[in-house]
Amino acid sequence: NNKKDKDDDDDDEEEEEQEEQEEQEEQDEQDATDEHQELYRKVMNDMDMQQNVVCELLLEGWGLRRHFNKLDDSGWTQPNDWHQLTQFILVYEIGFEMDETTTFLKYINEYTNYKQALQNQE
Repeated sequence: NNKKDKDDDDDDEEEEEQEEQEEQEEQDEQDATDEHQELYRKVMNDMDMQQNVVCELLLEGWGLRRHFNKLDDSGWTQPNDWHQLTQFILVYEIGFEMDETTTFLKYINEYTNYKQALQNQE
């Protein structure tokens, strides 16, 4: 019976740790989103900004600046075209590592949603 109680306690502790980790991940994601929204406002407010400059600023803000040359070499420096990018294109045509594609695609989606929300407000 004591072993069962100890196992239950261990399970409770594991559940609490997992909940805390999930809450921290949500907070980290919210912090990143807030930080990115400032970046998105900056690039959206300057309509004269060249698209390759917007590309560099977004990549810098997302911690992915090292990929600018790969995107440039393969003709993908236009953020307005990024909705067409897939994991396959990123890995096999541009040269991203597989695990980096998830992050990049997540940020593209975040940026696209931000732009659409702004356009819907107008």
